[in-house]
Amino acid sequence: MIKGSQDVTNLKTVDEEQGAVNIICLKRVLGLPSAVGLIVNVVIGSGIFVTPGIVMGYSGSVGLCTVVWILSGFISSLSAMCVAELSTVVPKSGGAYAYFFAAYADLHQFFGPLPSFLYMWVILLINTPCSLALTSMIFASYVYGTFRPLVTEEFNSHYETILKDILGISVLRKGKPVQFTFDGSKITLDSLVMAFYYGIYTYNGWSSVAGVTEEIKKPDKNILRSVILSLATLTVLFVMMNYAYLTAMSIPDFILSDAVAVDFGNEVFGRGKIIISVFVAMSLIGSSLSTVFYSSRLWFAAARNGQVAEFLSYIHKKRMTPTPAVIVEVGLALIFFLLGRSIVDLIKLIAYLIWIFNTLTMITVYVLRYRQPLANRPHKVLLVVPALVATVYTVMTVVPLITQPPTRYIVSALLVLLGIVFYYPFVFRQRPAMSKVSDKLSRFIQDILHVEPQTAE
Repeated sequence: MIKGSQDVTNLKTVDEEQGAVNIICLKRVLGLPSAVGLIVNVVIGSGIFVTPGIVMGYSGSVGLCTVVWILSGFISSLSAMCVAELSTVVPKSGGAYAYFFAAYADLHQFFGPLPSFLYMWVILLINTPCSLALTSMIFASYVYGTFRPLVTEEFNSHYETILKDILGISVLRKGKPVQFTFDGSKITLDSLVMAFYYGIYTYNGWSSVAGVTEEIKKPDKNILRSVILSLATLTVLFVMMNYAYLTAMSIPDFILSDAVAVDFGNEVFGRGKIIISVFVAMSLIGSSLSTVFYSSRLWFAAARNGQVAEFLSYIHKKRMTPTPAVIVEVGLALIFFLLGRSIVDLIKLIAYLIWIFNTLTMITVYVLRYRQPLANRPHKVLLVVPALVATVYTVMTVVPLITQPPTRYIVSALLVLLGIVFYYPFVFRQRPAMSKVSDKLSRFIQDILHVEPQTAE
């Protein structure tokens, strides 16, 4: 099933008609605007339409909630600067996966490659396809609710009312001033940690640009620029969206809402909420496409290192994209989609593990500083920055473990244990019979998808 890492230095595909050598590799086609767009699309997703009420509930006041959103963006920016440094030391696609493999793989035969494998196990096999499936469900519900009148007798009156609401100036008068106050703030360790837990989690996804390093133009400059620009934009956007929600909703309604954007649309536009539905649906489409783009490169990186089936590192001859990896990620998302809303609980379980991987990423900054002191580093963060961010992530890992029900954390540990159980026979102890099966499958995939192994990095 899984074969060892391939030697990509001497493989070449010869175009017999033209007599030229075609280099099969990912192409650097993403400039700064594209990189910023990728991050914004992945981060926004559906989170900002759901989590604001949760953050407000743990904050207790408009003032503290605003501070949480701003500081969450700032902490994410500090973390992004650390990852930007790592991307210059390890200029390969895969993001944290590639950094873990470069820093630890050669330290021990069994335990060295394990962190990168477990990251792939959690993020690619569970978290990302679950998130894609959930995004698809939310998209379907928005589209169905919006366009259902097209197939009912209420169509004419429904959209006539919508048109009146959209064109009516009265819509603009439905908002109310938002009082910036700290009255009611919940200043307890548990409440503050959980507020930042969901605040920072909403920003999660900014590292997607590091996952596609080999397709970024001038990555030594544009990765850092893109994460700073996008996170600054997202911080302002998230704060403004929270204030927009509060102009139309009371704080208790805001906290109790499971889908803030929907309730906001109902309050402001009434039957004209199609405006909100259309924009949310467009956001969800963009987020899904960007997530598939990013996650397929993680499969590509893992396959190139021999930790998953080799054919997942194959690239389409003409499009120069990892087509098999894209198909596998979409296929996994479809499977989770068929499981229904039960995947929401699974996502909550995995969210806890993300903080552990984020902490390890900060530690990796120090490991590579020690192990590769002469590596190219166009920009270096102050040594205190990774420590500060790692401390925040550690607190968000430990405090919920103490104050929240232990069930989800036990299940998270079991998922990691299951990954280790899979890792031993299929990655660490690869059998010759498995290699033969992998070779046959790889040749079959090459024929039907017109893909080839990478020939240059």
